[in-house]
Amino acid sequence: MRETARKLRAYMRLSKGIFLKLGLSFALSLCVLSALKLILKLESNQTRIRNSLSSALGMDVQFEKLRSSLFWKIRISGVKGSNASGARFSAHELQINPRLLSLLKGQLVLSEVRIDKPRLTWVDQTTPPAAPPAADSTATSAIKKETPSELPHLLKRLLPNQGVSPVRRLVINNGDLDWIDARGHTLIQVESVQLELNADTTGLGKGRIAIAKGAIAELIAFHGMQSRIELNGGLIKLPDIRATSGEGQIEASIGLQTRQPGLPINVKASLKAVDLANMTPELPSLRLAGIANGDIELAGLALQATSITGNAQLQIENGFFKGLSLLQLVGQILQINELSNLKIKTATARMAIADSNIQLNELSMQSEDLSFSAPGVIGFNRQLSLNASLSLPERMLNGKNIQPFNSRFSPADELGNRSINFAITGSLDKPRTNLLEKIAGDGVGNLFQQLIGNFLKPRQADKKPEASPAANPPESTPK
Repeated sequence: MRETARKLRAYMRLSKGIFLKLGLSFALSLCVLSALKLILKLESNQTRIRNSLSSALGMDVQFEKLRSSLFWKIRISGVKGSNASGARFSAHELQINPRLLSLLKGQLVLSEVRIDKPRLTWVDQTTPPAAPPAADSTATSAIKKETPSELPHLLKRLLPNQGVSPVRRLVINNGDLDWIDARGHTLIQVESVQLELNADTTGLGKGRIAIAKGAIAELIAFHGMQSRIELNGGLIKLPDIRATSGEGQIEASIGLQTRQPGLPINVKASLKAVDLANMTPELPSLRLAGIANGDIELAGLALQATSITGNAQLQIENGFFKGLSLLQLVGQILQINELSNLKIKTATARMAIADSNIQLNELSMQSEDLSFSAPGVIGFNRQLSLNASLSLPERMLNGKNIQPFNSRFSPADELGNRSINFAITGSLDKPRTNLLEKIAGDGVGNLFQQLIGNFLKPRQADKKPEASPAANPPESTPK
């Protein structure tokens, strides 16, 4: 009995000590929480937090509510921001974990940041204006680029081990990003980003990123992107990016130098069996169809399109180029069936990227009998300056409608093919060509334009059954 009583007294003393410690810890937590609430009520600290967010995002930031929670966290809801360049940011909630002592000293030093449902629209003001390329028969004149705008501070503020704000943990939940040029064209668009990044005091760390869907330059759409993230000092790597695109695959790797001015970035990617036609519902502006394979290497500064340099090559099989609809119309008018039902067996593009231009060193397409090439320049402002050439067998020039104009084509080569050169200008959205004038001459070219207009009239009549009398051609006077 005495032994049992002794053990019971010892247990009660131990329990009392534990409860006392727990009570003191709870009381201390309440004191810290109360102190944090009092600190947050100070207008100076709320202004400091708002200014820090504005500086990090490079825009004027406002929020609806700021409150404290357990573990010294600050919850900021209804965050919105914008700047004069058109960039916008919003987030359902930001949770930040500041260091209390630094806040008491008038500084905002964060150890953890969590952003729920953020949406960032970044307008790239470095993209050249939509001015036509200089008239140049060689089609190789460079398009002058504008002075790059300052990179937003957001990346520098949030990336771990930057010295500005040593964030050790960054979490993004269900985020969206739109990187567009000054005219509203998509450079990069991603939806439902999930990111978790952890780092230690030495700058080493790891994490993961997943993106539900996205699009690149209105040309490639992808789904289900995933990759590991590796941090090694000032280098952030995404070494094993995988994504589905047009029922094919995209494999890529990205490296980002966070301690160098402008945040240099390099990208290597490959396309494998990507069905471009499968992406048409998502990218209506896509003018290519077929099965694509290719490789690309790029380098530049993060979020500055004009700094990008690199090279790429692309092969397409069993498809068509929707930008050649004019050739199909010409084929129907001149009764060249191979043109009116144009199908591409293979297409190849080899390009170099520099000085805000895509230099097409090779752009060639082959059908059963026809070949088409169009080397030249595509500007980052989407303007075209291409030297095109159409080659076809001499037998195709014997039709009744084309015979009066076949002298416009070159003499037959050793394979019996004749060709005609023409220019493609305008923009990717509205390409223009002087092919008709090259075939028929300036005067007769107007007649071809009328023929094409008449060719399209039935389709217009379907849309507007009650056409005005003025739209009907006048009756010819009998001879």
